Amino acid sequence: MSVSGISSSSGLASADWQSKFQQVKADYSSLADALQSGNLSDAQQAFSTLQKDLPPRAQAAAADSSTPLGALGSALQSGDLAGAQKAFAALQQARQGHHHHHAAADSTAVASPASTGNNDGDADDSTGRSLNAVA
Repeated sequence: MSVSGISSSSGLASADWQSKFQQVKADYSSLADALQSGNLSDAQQAFSTLQKDLPPRAQAAAADSSTPLGALGSALQSGDLAGAQKAFAALQQARQGHHHHHAAADSTAVASPASTGNNDGDADDSTGRSLNAVA
């Protein structure tokens, strides 16, 4: 089965979208690494970079402290590393609940990680972190 004639409402060409997606994925991975290592400064910088690279709808979710992504941003902004780590865990839980759900109005699915590795335990799995961006 082939799919053709798909267009994006954002006007991004496929290569541009893939490049943007890869950038957001890398930003998310940097944020995860910084939080896992307990480096607040790096986590704050990674979140700031992630926010800038997100599509507009996801940027709005990141600014809303009632969303998992927004709660993470609030914790990082206030310098609360433990709170940021807890919010990041909640973001991952929200992702698991919405892994196959792609409703555009769902702000928790905007920057949610999804496993894309081969899950054989090798280092090439990059700990199963990738991004399932919906905008």
